[in-house]
Amino acid sequence: GAGKTTLWIDGESFHSVRISAPEAIEGEQFERTVSLIDHSEEDAYMIDIFRIIGGSDHARFLHSYAGELTTEGLNLEEAEEYGHETLMRHFRCDKNPPSGWSADWKIDNELAEIPPESDIHLRTIDVTTGAVAYTAEAWVTTGFREIKTQELWIPRLMTRRQGTAPLHSTFVSLIEPYEGTSKIKAIKRLTLEEEDGTPCSDSQVAVEIELISGQRDLLIALDSHKRPTSVHQPDWDVDLSADLCWVRRDVNDQLKKVTLTKGTLKIGDFTLETDSEFIEKSL
Repeated sequence: GAGKTTLWIDGESFHSVRISAPEAIEGEQFERTVSLIDHSEEDAYMIDIFRIIGGSDHARFLHSYAGELTTEGLNLEEAEEYGHETLMRHFRCDKNPPSGWSADWKIDNELAEIPPESDIHLRTIDVTTGAVAYTAEAWVTTGFREIKTQELWIPRLMTRRQGTAPLHSTFVSLIEPYEGTSKIKAIKRLTLEEEDGTPCSDSQVAVEIELISGQRDLLIALDSHKRPTSVHQPDWDVDLSADLCWVRRDVNDQLKKVTLTKGTLKIGDFTLETDSEFIEKSL
């Protein structure tokens, strides 16, 4: 009840919501932007951006369901417990993880009560700057009252940043549910520049997502708390004067889809401008 919705996009291929609730932590900023992006009739992925200002210890947790967790890119060692009266155990960490490390949950078919031949996964790829990556186990219980109840320890991730108060953090990750084989090849952070060429702060987010199909997506989500008037992204030759834009290029590197919130977007010779809350355009 302390927060409010500050962005709402429900397009054909692109959907996004931004929630702001600084009162929840008695801090300056506590804001999450989650974008759901379709890349076929059956498949989608999410980009999760969590911005925090306040305190000196920021820990972001993510879990799926019961099953096997594997990681890629991490060199994990035994770590201290998180504490804070949380029901977690068996912590391991990588203090200097590379950008783009990933984790994959293979869902337990029996516990999830899905067909035994199913091959359901949840994958996350993390591109947070200056964070420590942890794996752990979390205690949960399934069911309640008359329904069958079972206590489980399930795999959980923790991405953590610590520093001097008030700490500024921007957690950025891709989350993909999939069956069989992941459809995401890679995600990477891209640089942004202000009008005078000054590099933007870490809270101004641009990510490129490369799909197995050969398509490429660009998402730019600016920090509403301290948004520049306009930004430039050199790799895609993009100029943006708006809160958010999403662009898709096809396998031939041609513009295919564009979504823009109120403002102006320029990509090379292409320009799109809107006074509406958002516009989604197929090219």
